[in-house]
Amino acid sequence: MKILMTPEVYLKLCIIEGIADKREFSGYGFVEVEERDDDKVFLVYDIELLDIGSLGYTEFNSQAILKVLEREDASHMKLWFHAHPLGNGKPGPHNWSGTDNDTCINEPLGCPDPMKVKWALAMVLTPKGWVGRLDQFKDNKHKVTHLPVGANVDWSFVKHARSLLGEQEEREKATQKIEHQVSEVKYIDMDSTDTFDTAHSAIDEAEEVLRVAKCQIKDGFIDEAIDSINWAFDIAQQYKHSAYVKHKAQKLLEKVTRLKRKLRKVAV
Repeated sequence: MKILMTPEVYLKLCIIEGIADKREFSGYGFVEVEERDDDKVFLVYDIELLDIGSLGYTEFNSQAILKVLEREDASHMKLWFHAHPLGNGKPGPHNWSGTDNDTCINEPLGCPDPMKVKWALAMVLTPKGWVGRLDQFKDNKHKVTHLPVGANVDWSFVKHARSLLGEQEEREKATQKIEHQVSEVKYIDMDSTDTFDTAHSAIDEAEEVLRVAKCQIKDGFIDEAIDSINWAFDIAQQYKHSAYVKHKAQKLLEKVTRLKRKLRKVAV
């Protein structure tokens, strides 16, 4: 089984990613189930973007969901998609935060009764690409299957570019020290409209990112751990003077510092 996006959907999501920059975004997708070569394909043929949030938080309200449900093909709304800074683009539980799991299992597609949903898809954009999952509900039981995500696009025209990029990345890895990678942080201006809820949600998400980073270090995913640590550090720096979460941001900075030390020891 796999999730496959049409070229139009893939293009829309690429454009949204560019507009959102490093902010999280979320929405719903419309799916047709197809059988191809004895394999089940979940074809995402359209999407509805419902929110572009902060660096660590995205959420849309019930009114937005009701508007989407007015579509004639509302019964095909079987996908929740969003972006966040966790994961490595390879299907598996390490791509999903605790908040993600809670949403997929307890409120799939915004419904408080998973048994009525029967099955739902979720798709998340990680720093290394899209990954997906299928959650099935029957007889008060739950089953999750992690799925690859692809796009129905002819990629032959980019093979040369990818090859050149790969060669350059290998040269960079050979010449850069791990200390430089860990300390490389790109600052992003925070919107002045951030509220008490978004500030706390951003810090909480950063805490979750650090927990994932510990697992990444343990499993040997050093590059992914660097990305996670840098992202959490960026969040802590952005909120360290916030009246809402100043104390929590300071605690987060201390955890980031300790994890950086651990990463250097492991990577040497």
